[in-house]
Amino acid sequence: MKAPGSRRNLELAVLALSLAAAWNYWLPMAEDFYNQVTEANELRNRDLQNVDFFAYYLAGARFAEGQNPYYFDQGGQRLYAEFVYPPTFLPLYRALSSLPYEQARLLWLALYLAGYAAVAAVVVRAALPEHRSTLLALSTLLTFLSFPFLMHIHNGQSDVFVIVLILLGWAAYARGGWLPASILFALATLAKVNPALFLVYFALYRRDARFVFGFALTCAVVGLVSLAFVPASLYRDYIFDVLPQVTRGTDYWPNQSLLRFIPAAYGSLAPAVTAAGLGLFAAFAVWIGRRHLEDQRRPGWPLGAGSWTSESLFLMNMAVILVFSGKVWSMAYVWMILPMALFTTYLLHQSVRPWYLGLAAGTALLLVSKIYGYPALDSLNLLGSLLLLVVLGLWVFRRDRIRLPA
Repeated sequence: MKAPGSRRNLELAVLALSLAAAWNYWLPMAEDFYNQVTEANELRNRDLQNVDFFAYYLAGARFAEGQNPYYFDQGGQRLYAEFVYPPTFLPLYRALSSLPYEQARLLWLALYLAGYAAVAAVVVRAALPEHRSTLLALSTLLTFLSFPFLMHIHNGQSDVFVIVLILLGWAAYARGGWLPASILFALATLAKVNPALFLVYFALYRRDARFVFGFALTCAVVGLVSLAFVPASLYRDYIFDVLPQVTRGTDYWPNQSLLRFIPAAYGSLAPAVTAAGLGLFAAFAVWIGRRHLEDQRRPGWPLGAGSWTSESLFLMNMAVILVFSGKVWSMAYVWMILPMALFTTYLLHQSVRPWYLGLAAGTALLLVSKIYGYPALDSLNLLGSLLLLVVLGLWVFRRDRIRLPA
């Protein structure tokens, strides 16, 4: 059924205003963020743009020279490098480092913007036909409202590539393609580790042994193939030395994880807090999975079909990953843009109480907000994730009270 004319006109107006705002305001800001210079520090001996991308670029260059990309030796003292990711894709970073830095960072920008545009198009195309125009308008609006996206452009992080793999995998899984989905989630994990925590949803809630097998097999095969190019010692350094440092978290205020509130002196407690949070969510996934019938646990296809029960658990899993990972800079919240557009679109096409729709919209705005170094304002994205868990919990447990009477 097509959207009513008034809704369609509103959607077109939102889309047109979003594009106009993007052209007049967002694109100039994005250009400024892309070219902003970050001052040198003890690991970077020059001022440069896109410092997180430089970590990949420098790791690739040092890897090409036969050096360990995880450590620097300064006066006999070993310092950890800013590259804190698995070594699997170091050959790709080495290829990027063969280009001049300006060309390499421009190629990186073009690749992740193209990837984001492509996955947004896939998600819109995979939605229910009557949802597509709403989803397109909201996806465009939230993208250009997202300060985490601007920060991602400033730093040149890999989070967009990771969410591209996650959402492509999710769309494939919803359509019944467990094998391509498991491969895509495995690749996301080999790029940035914490997507492995989506196994809580797939293994404990969905109880999908095929997905777990495909995921584990892909990780093993890709890891073994990478050993033809990457020394096994780098995997040892990463697993036993670098990864434990990352899981300790940081109390630096841009960290939008609960672990930020653990004082630096007690950083060794951070992994225990992470394990406790994930353990509680895992127990919840097992418990509620037993209460739900298979039809409820299966995601709807096309996207937006069904009751949004399974989708709610998947999005809760995403929020839990962000809340309990060690270091989650604001830019990581690019993960939330398209999923929140999907969820809000679904609600707009349901008969739900205005207070709940407003709560969901407010949550989406927190997730795309700029953070400031002042109390409360320094945790807006984290507050958005915590509120999202509440919003989704209400949908799962109190849907009958949220829906308006027929």
